[in-house]
Amino acid sequence: MAVKGRNWPLRAGLVLAGLLAVYLIVGQIIPPGSEVIASGDTELRIELGRSSNAQLAPHSSLTIAGRDATELSLDGSARFVIEHNLTRNLRIAAGPLTVSDVGTRFAIEQGEGRVVVAVEEGEVAVTGISIAQPLRITAGRTLTFDIALRQVTVVP
Repeated sequence: MAVKGRNWPLRAGLVLAGLLAVYLIVGQIIPPGSEVIASGDTELRIELGRSSNAQLAPHSSLTIAGRDATELSLDGSARFVIEHNLTRNLRIAAGPLTVSDVGTRFAIEQGEGRVVVAVEEGEVAVTGISIAQPLRITAGRTLTFDIALRQVTVVP
């Protein structure tokens, strides 16, 4: 069937623009799926973008979600090295806590009724039950959260 009239290129362009708009809007509304990576019996290094990675301990798993892979969930233990980037807010759920980071080296250990966050370099913010305001944990400090007692200890 032939298209009549001279404005068919305009109509075709409008249809293509509409399809592109729908694609872009749906991409913003429906987030990409999550990916679960498990370490098995050995340690496993996971690249999290430019100059950022996680080293999963044996028998641990990391779920990666979010539009920019910034929503993580850890089951077990891992050491993180995250590039400093103020436009990327990485959040890692570990049991009842969430650790937010903008660029640092730190480890999270979850198990045996507790969550431990040890910061080697830089700073993280920790939130969760029994923590009214985000706790800033700086290099050389360790936060331990007792899940049963809902008690936070930071040393040194």
